[in-house]
Amino acid sequence: MSRSSSLACLFVLFSLAIIEIHAREPIPFPRYKFEFHIIKGYADGVILGLCTSPNQQFRANFTLTHLDEQYQHHFMVSRHFHVLYGCSFVKGHSNEKKSFSVFDQSVDTHVRRCGHTGMCFWKLKQDGIYFANDNVSYTKEFAWDSYI
Repeated sequence: MSRSSSLACLFVLFSLAIIEIHAREPIPFPRYKFEFHIIKGYADGVILGLCTSPNQQFRANFTLTHLDEQYQHHFMVSRHFHVLYGCSFVKGHSNEKKSFSVFDQSVDTHVRRCGHTGMCFWKLKQDGIYFANDNVSYTKEFAWDSYI
């Protein structure tokens, strides 16, 4: 066997081995179970929360009083209807509030948002509202709005 045919044979075997390895990788499946967490990220004061869905099938009032206390909601998404949850928060004993979508199926099911873990974490801190999908690497998303 010539040297060039030996190299060609090795190349073919190497290529087949790579194809076989990649054929075993699982195909990612769509995630249907999700949850969002609202976490109080400071010690003093209280946070009053109200979360709803546009069709009013979901409505939750809650109060967070202690550091790291949280409200959480588990739900399923479907291709047949759009899931959206919005929440309004008021920092008790101050003049700050904020309203925003804590889960929007058109955005949050993507891998870069909540789709990777199935979890959306919102930490309410004194200086703003932070997001993470792993409860570790938070980034600031919103500042509090003042009201009179």
